[in-house]
Amino acid sequence: MRHYDMTYDSDKFWNFVNEHMGDDPAKLRLRYHGDAEMSSAITQIECRQRFGKKLSQTLQAYPHLVFGNTLCGEQSTSDALARIHVSLLPRDCPVTDLTAGLGIDAMHAASAGHPVTACERDQALANALRDNAAGRDLKMLRVLHGDSVEMLRDGILHGEVAFIDPARRGDGGRRLFGLADCAPDVISMLGDFRCHFKMLVIKASPMIDIRGGMVEPLECVTDIYTIGTTTQCKELVAVCDLTKPKVAAGTQRIHALTLLADGEIADFTFTMSEESGPQPPLRTPEAGEIIYEPYPSVMKSGGYRTLAHRYKTSKIAADTHLYVHTDIIPNFPGQAWKVLEVLPWQSKVLKRFKSRYPKISVAVRNFDIAAAALQSRLGVKEGDGRLKLMAATGADESKVLLILER
Repeated sequence: MRHYDMTYDSDKFWNFVNEHMGDDPAKLRLRYHGDAEMSSAITQIECRQRFGKKLSQTLQAYPHLVFGNTLCGEQSTSDALARIHVSLLPRDCPVTDLTAGLGIDAMHAASAGHPVTACERDQALANALRDNAAGRDLKMLRVLHGDSVEMLRDGILHGEVAFIDPARRGDGGRRLFGLADCAPDVISMLGDFRCHFKMLVIKASPMIDIRGGMVEPLECVTDIYTIGTTTQCKELVAVCDLTKPKVAAGTQRIHALTLLADGEIADFTFTMSEESGPQPPLRTPEAGEIIYEPYPSVMKSGGYRTLAHRYKTSKIAADTHLYVHTDIIPNFPGQAWKVLEVLPWQSKVLKRFKSRYPKISVAVRNFDIAAAALQSRLGVKEGDGRLKLMAATGADESKVLLILER
C-alpha cells in the first residue's frame, strides 16, 4: 500500500537514511539537489536528528516512521506528553483526533486500546499517517482526510471523546495566545461538539491564561492540566464535560504535572476554590534554611497559596513565589536550594560581588531587573549550576540577594 510518488518502503531509501544519519541535511540537499526521492529521504534524516529524542519511543517501535514534512515533526506531541494525554481518557473509549498532524497522539491512543478516528486536512500528512499506522499494525486507527470542522458540523464525526490541538501560530508565524484566535476556534465550535461528543480534550499554548482564557469561555471545563519538565511548561490541556451546560465555579481541578528525569511524574493538584484561601506567612529566609523554587508547571497553575499551605512553608512575599522552610520537604514539586547567604541590595555589596562569586547562575523573582541585565551589572559569568544568585523582592518591598547552593 503506497500513497507517494517516492518509494518510502524500499530498502534503498531506508539504507540511505540510515547511512547518512550523522550527516548535515543542508549539505545533503546541495549534493542531491533536484532529486525528489533523495529530498524526501533527507527530510527523514533531518526529522530524526531534530525530533528523535522526543519521539524515541515511536521510532523504536517503528523505525520506518515517515515524516510528511519537517513542520509536522516540529509541531508534534512528544511521546512523553502523548502518554499523559492518553491517561486522561476513559478506558478503551473511542477517540476522535480533529488535528492529527504526524499522529503521535492518535497512535499512542490506538496502541493503548482506544478506537481512534484521526482527521487531517493535509493530504500528504493524512497519507503518511495511514501508512505509519499500517506499518505499526494499528488496526484500531482510522484516518480521514478533510476539514474536521466541516465534518463535525455535518455530523460525520461523533463519539465519546474529541481531542483537538488548535494551531498556535497565525500569518507569518505570529504567536496566538487566545483560544478564539487559534484555528480551529474551539470556543465557537463548542455547540457542535456538544451535539456529537460527551468529552472534549483541548491541547493549548502554555501562554493562555487559565481563568480568563479557558475556564471562563469554556464553562464546561472540569480539569486543567499544566504539563512540563523541570525547566519549562510545555502546554495546557483542558478537559470539558460536554454533558454539563456549566461547571460550578471553583470546583475545577488544576493538575500541575512535571516530567522528571527518572521518568516519574510530579503531580500537584488542587481546586480553584482552594487557591482562594488565606495568604501564607511571609518572611525573609535565613542562612542554612531551604528555598523551594516551584517547577514551571506549578508556577503556571497559579496554586501559590495552596502550595504553601499544603507543604507548610512560608513565602518570601505575596508576589514572590519562592517558598521557605527549615528542612528538606519530601516530594515538594520544585527544586530545593540551601541558603548560603542573604545579602542586602546595597552599592558596596554589588561592588564586591564579583570578587566573591565570579561564576554563578543568576535568576530573578519579582524583581525590577532582568536576570541577564543583573548578570552584566555584577560582571559575573555563568556558573556550573551548583551556585545560584536569586534576586528577589521581600515582603517589605526590600530587594534581597539570596546565594543558594544546590
